[in-house]
Amino acid sequence: MSTADLDEKQQTVTRWIVEYAVFVVWNDFVKHKTVDRNNNRDLIQWIAGQIITGKREIQQSYLMSLLCRLNDGRNYMIRYNEDSILTVLEDAAEVLQILIKDIKPPLYKEGQDFLKAMRQEAVYVCCRANNFDDAKEVFNRQFSSGADKGAEDKEHNKQEIQKMLKTKNPQHHLLTSHEYDDFLLKAQNFLKHFVNTGKPSLLKMAESRQDHTTADPICRDKRVNLGSLMKVCDEMGVSKESSWPNFMEQRALKEHLQQVNQEKKKQSNTNINANAASTPTKECSPKKRKHAAVDESRMDTSLASRVQENSNLNPYVILNAELPQLQTKLNEKSPTKSLPSPGKLRNPWLEAEVNEFYQAVQIFGIGNWSRIKNAMRTYRTNVQLKDKWRTILKTGEINRLKKLFGDVKK
Repeated sequence: MSTADLDEKQQTVTRWIVEYAVFVVWNDFVKHKTVDRNNNRDLIQWIAGQIITGKREIQQSYLMSLLCRLNDGRNYMIRYNEDSILTVLEDAAEVLQILIKDIKPPLYKEGQDFLKAMRQEAVYVCCRANNFDDAKEVFNRQFSSGADKGAEDKEHNKQEIQKMLKTKNPQHHLLTSHEYDDFLLKAQNFLKHFVNTGKPSLLKMAESRQDHTTADPICRDKRVNLGSLMKVCDEMGVSKESSWPNFMEQRALKEHLQQVNQEKKKQSNTNINANAASTPTKECSPKKRKHAAVDESRMDTSLASRVQENSNLNPYVILNAELPQLQTKLNEKSPTKSLPSPGKLRNPWLEAEVNEFYQAVQIFGIGNWSRIKNAMRTYRTNVQLKDKWRTILKTGEINRLKKLFGDVKK
């Protein structure tokens, strides 16, 4: 197979995963008002490390990035870039501008109205937290220097917001007349135009595979797992080694490979038993026994084991749980690739994660980032933990944490 054909196959599989990710993230956003279910952010982060060339897939990547920011928009203190002064909704406004720049006029006008509402909400979230100083800074960035010029009604809205900022009243009618959930509903009504509500290709293939195994008594006990995705690659002629790096190291594939080579393994076991009586037993060295114990512990956490323990899992849940874990393996040997966006797609620190991080620092002490990382079981690196601690001190968030959990012993 030529390099061009291989690249085309890889883009096809990546397109399926992007389509599936949008389906999952959007449904969680609509039904549960969050994107943080089922490790969705890990899946989005994995997609950010891929090379995406299709216009539709790039648009969907922007959409998922925007949904993450809308999910975090209530907390004006979250920053997607440690060096940025923009709040989450200000950052979301930049993503939205890129998303709507090439759409047709009727929808473009609706997009401009939503952009205006997002800029206003960026001010309102600061005011609801009774931080009118930050609210004024956000207002100046979003409504000055021609950022929202043109119509008289827009000028009127600016004057209304300025009057509200002068009152420094968190109970002002502009703030109490609607809540952040109302803004999310407005976002949902606009962004639905960018979402394909049909079933994604990956889900269709998983359901088809499930129907096949259920109907076949020989395959009735099989479950669709990541190996099914590998089989699709085989059928398309895509090399596992080049298209899905390090997949063979995933313990989730053990079950699939054992099923494929079941007869060979039975024959191999028979030969081993036949030669056991005439072959002297070699004692494993301590080092080898150690590695064997590690392998057994990994097998205990394999997808096959979890499926056996939870027989009610369906292909949708299994794929949704396993795909995000690929990011770690892919990043071990592959250089980071970024989507063509105004900035790198980042996973912001949620308030609950910051609280857990602060309590870990209290226990292990400042500077023991490796022990803190292991205790939190987080994917964030030691450097990221150190930078986050500096940010907590720099932004003054340390005062909130001290009130909740007390001081950190030096």
